[in-house]
Amino acid sequence: MGNFFSTIDPYAIGWAGIAVFLLFIEANAFTSVLLWFGIGAGVVSAFVLMYPDALSIYSQIIMFVVISTIMVWASKRLLKKTSWLRTSGDSLSQIKDASDCHVEKTEKLGKEGYVRFDMPFMGDFRWQYRSNQELDVGEPVEILDISGNILKVQKKLN
Repeated sequence: MGNFFSTIDPYAIGWAGIAVFLLFIEANAFTSVLLWFGIGAGVVSAFVLMYPDALSIYSQIIMFVVISTIMVWASKRLLKKTSWLRTSGDSLSQIKDASDCHVEKTEKLGKEGYVRFDMPFMGDFRWQYRSNQELDVGEPVEILDISGNILKVQKKLN
């Protein structure tokens, strides 16, 4: 096993370590920026592993910067093109003003169940709800919050 590692270029191991470190930090930070730098370091590591004497350390650094910059730029361009798509993050603002929402089915003493919209919201007429109040079937409700795909509701106040 010692002979195997002695034949690998130490720069390839260094770049692989940087890649793993950056990807580990990204996995814990969720910034989506370090991902591209981690991939850039991984690409440099793979290149140095395949062609150990092809690049000096300065060329490796330049390669890392260029690859990472291109990937960050490309991801920003892609995000601009998809930024108009609706996500669950902005669903509360969309659903909060929904009119004509009423209890369709109740469970657990009316504190859980399903509400129904007259118009579909995010592709569905029927949504699961939770409430601090006991609700009856047919009762109109207003949406207070949304957590994943579960609505927090209360009795509608005129």
